[in-house]
Amino acid sequence: MGSTIRRRATPPGAPILALLLLAGCRPALTVAPERPNATVTPASQDTARVSRRAPDPDPRVADIRAALNAQDYPRALQLCRAARNRGVPLPLILEQEAEIYRATRYLDRELDTLIAWCRAAPKDPRPWYRRFFLYIQMGWRREAEQASARAFQLAPDDARSYVTRAILHYRSNEPALGLPDVEKARQLAPNNPEYLNLHATILMKDGQVGRAEAVLRDLVARAPQEPRHRILLAQALARNRKPDEAEALLRALQSEVPDSVEIAYELGLMAEKRGDLVEAARQLERAAALDPGYGNVLFCLGRVAIKQGRAGEGRALQKRFQVMDSRATTFETTLNRLRTRPNDPELHRQLARIYLADNELPQAILELRRVLQLRPHDTQARRELITALQRHGRITEARQLARALPSP
Repeated sequence: MGSTIRRRATPPGAPILALLLLAGCRPALTVAPERPNATVTPASQDTARVSRRAPDPDPRVADIRAALNAQDYPRALQLCRAARNRGVPLPLILEQEAEIYRATRYLDRELDTLIAWCRAAPKDPRPWYRRFFLYIQMGWRREAEQASARAFQLAPDDARSYVTRAILHYRSNEPALGLPDVEKARQLAPNNPEYLNLHATILMKDGQVGRAEAVLRDLVARAPQEPRHRILLAQALARNRKPDEAEALLRALQSEVPDSVEIAYELGLMAEKRGDLVEAARQLERAAALDPGYGNVLFCLGRVAIKQGRAGEGRALQKRFQVMDSRATTFETTLNRLRTRPNDPELHRQLARIYLADNELPQAILELRRVLQLRPHDTQARRELITALQRHGRITEARQLARALPSP
């Protein structure tokens, strides 16, 4: 994530990537922007149990899966074309192609492929789940709601369908409305630890820290090897006025996960609260080095610097924070407007330009393609898309678009 679109310190989105993996979705090579949290994806197709081992691939696409596992994406696409010629069912091929585009951060092609998969397999809820999470990632709430509703129609007894509804509420101003859905998901998939994590995350956002702590203690007992569950438990303990236990847990975790911005941030706040400004500065500097856009880290670091007598440095840090916060507010305001005006090309253009400024090219390309869907003759949007494609290394596509531009 770049430094201009700041991530707010909301309850962490730890379930998101983990549920993505359980869904059989390969994580992208780089993490997409997560505003205000990461996106959540569901468990594996068998929601009654969780397996840490990926399922054996269908033998008809085993060669494609092998290329995917080796990150040989050009070969994987070639094998997809060969599979089409062999008569392999189209939905199975589209599933592989969607994963290739996810892994290579071609969000626009991933979405096109998921839409094609929905058409090729109209009774399969899986492409709808994936579309839901891509829409959530982009902040396209209206489309996410439609995908969730369609998935629920197709699979009303699947835990993943309830998870999509829980996430929609979690990403709203009334997270508690998602609790019945996540509880139902847990009932349908009682051995899925990621649903406990999601349950606790919703409880924390709703301010029910005591209940979240209980859920997280159960989760850590079930999956003690997962650091992210313990990080979330430590955050719940800190908010539940158990700082000593929280700090002990975080310190043990920091040696295990030294590159965790969440751990350094929490330890810095705890140190400042007890008056240890040297340790607070050390931890907050560590967090800022890992991700200056995380939470309020620059503001807090500036506050500590001022307390230590470094007023000029502190004010500079807080000014930098304010600039980033202003951009984040603009971004969030645009997303909020998009909820009621999902087909407004100007809002999609504004989001594209924010992404371009932050070098988030896959998101910018998807937004610009959306502008052109809504306004096909928008020459300026087409020029901006050409530039974004060039910056993303998609030169052939950029040239094809350029040839279609009117002569100056």
